[in-house]
Amino acid sequence: MSGIFAALASVATAVATEATARTLKKLAWMALAAVFILLGVAFAGAAGYDALVVALGPRTAKLIFAGTFVLIGLIIMVSVNYGGRSRRRRPESGDTTTAAVAFAMGLLSGLGRRR
Repeated sequence: MSGIFAALASVATAVATEATARTLKKLAWMALAAVFILLGVAFAGAAGYDALVVALGPRTAKLIFAGTFVLIGLIIMVSVNYGGRSRRRRPESGDTTTAAVAFAMGLLSGLGRRR
């Protein structure tokens, strides 16, 4: 019985290790993409501010940019709070495999203790 348990434990460990590595790799690439997106937004904001300063003056440009950023922030806050309640998370195939292996491990450990 312990051979089956060891085999299931090694499979579960391999699945968890693979999922962790995949998640960390994806997280690193997403962080790098976020840095470049933020840089692009910053330069676009600076260019827009310069254009507004030329057209309307510095005080008006600052007020327009402040209002725009506050409005964008409020929209994001409302959408995050509204969208999080109604959506359900779909399990991925890795989650299903991990759950099945964990169930089998628990079942086998329970059967081994009956003796």
